[in-house]
Amino acid sequence: MLVNKEQNRVKVADFGISGVADALNPDIDIGTLRYMAPEVLSHKEKNNTAAVDVWACGIMLYCMVFGKLPFAEHTPSATTQAIINLNYSFPKNILVSP
Repeated sequence: MLVNKEQNRVKVADFGISGVADALNPDIDIGTLRYMAPEVLSHKEKNNTAAVDVWACGIMLYCMVFGKLPFAEHTPSATTQAIINLNYSFPKNILVSP
C-alpha cells in the first residue's frame, strides 16, 4: 500500500509480478505469495481473474484491521500450505463486529 498523508489517501500497489511475468514462462506462479489466492496456489486457476484480486483486497483489509498478514509462516512452503488450507485466525484481542 502506498499512503499519501497530505491527501489522506491510500493507494494499492503490488510489484510482485513486475520482474517475473513473461511470455516464456506462462505456467509460473506470479505475484506476492502472501497475497495469492488458494485456487492459484493449488493450480485450480491459472488466469488472473477478478476473484484473485478480490482475495488480495481481503488480505489487505485483514492487514489494515489487525496489523498483520493472515498468512505469514516462516517458510514459503508453510505459507503456501496455510493459504491452501485456509489456516488463519482472527486475533482475539481486537474486537470487530460480526
